[in-house]
Amino acid sequence: MKRLLIFILSIFFTITFYGQIKAKVTGLCSNCHTMHDSQGGSPMAPYGGLGTAPFQCLLRGNCLGCHGQSSTGGEYVLWGSQKVPQVYHATEGTDLAAGNFKYLGTDDNKGHNMFAIDQEDNASMFPPPGYKTDPGITATNFSCAGKYGCHGDRTVTGETTSMKGAHHADDSIIDGNTTGTSYRFLKGVLGLENNDDNPWQNASPTDHNEYKGLTSPDDSASATSPGTGGSISGFCAECHEYYHGDDLDETGGSFSPWMRHPTDISLPSSGEYTNYISYSIVAPVARVTLPDLPSGVVTPTGANDDIVMCLSCHGAHATKFYKLMRWDYANSSLSTALKGCNVCHTSKN
Repeated sequence: MKRLLIFILSIFFTITFYGQIKAKVTGLCSNCHTMHDSQGGSPMAPYGGLGTAPFQCLLRGNCLGCHGQSSTGGEYVLWGSQKVPQVYHATEGTDLAAGNFKYLGTDDNKGHNMFAIDQEDNASMFPPPGYKTDPGITATNFSCAGKYGCHGDRTVTGETTSMKGAHHADDSIIDGNTTGTSYRFLKGVLGLENNDDNPWQNASPTDHNEYKGLTSPDDSASATSPGTGGSISGFCAECHEYYHGDDLDETGGSFSPWMRHPTDISLPSSGEYTNYISYSIVAPVARVTLPDLPSGVVTPTGANDDIVMCLSCHGAHATKFYKLMRWDYANSSLSTALKGCNVCHTSKN
């Protein structure tokens, strides 16, 4: 009887413990791994039909094999009870917060055209626009993770090895110290991951990711680090550094009049900006102090919150609009083209 009680209690505490961990992978090991890459005497087919097995870390697929296999479905697939987000899926209107790589099927200019997805092999996009230090990314090595990608440890060349162990990490506290404890596995980046009603989506003004921002660009951002401040714009600056920094020879410094649209800067507390008081998922803002829960309130102070960031205008993966814009900036209709601009610039009509 005593052994039975201990067994029951151990199950209870295990369930409770894992229930408090937001994104740590749960379920059967065989959902993701295979010991010998063999089933019925034959090699196992890789997830999504992408890549050539066997894969490193005994995985059953590469990044897109796992997260881009919903060619006819929606924003996630189920492996047992585990939801696996799909960054490349067929159903419009269910795009994740970062967008949907499906839009690259018709136009490279709509997203980060990784070689595993790219349909046009557009080498003219490399090196990345706005680069200060060439990161070495080309049309044939641009990947999801690692040195030539975005996720994982960017000091590690391999896509899989740069992510090693991250999916098993306890990320209940996002501190940026490791890949597993960084926002969305972007090493060094801070943020609040939306994993509640609409996992991985920016669904509404009160149901969305919260992004880390700063009141001025972090000069410590480099080709492999978003900087000590951990802002999402500092992360973009790893490849697009001149769009973020304050080098006098390129951006005109950090003072008005601007030569490029500013990032990591607080919304001014005067003029048209004071009317942006309700969080917009069309043109979201970052926060200096990350809230415990997604907030629908915006407070332009000009000093400490809320922050203009790269993702205020752009998607991270791909969008249906030119240059990864969050709205149809190139539309011939002025009201449509200004849909996102007017969120901050409320008098520009």
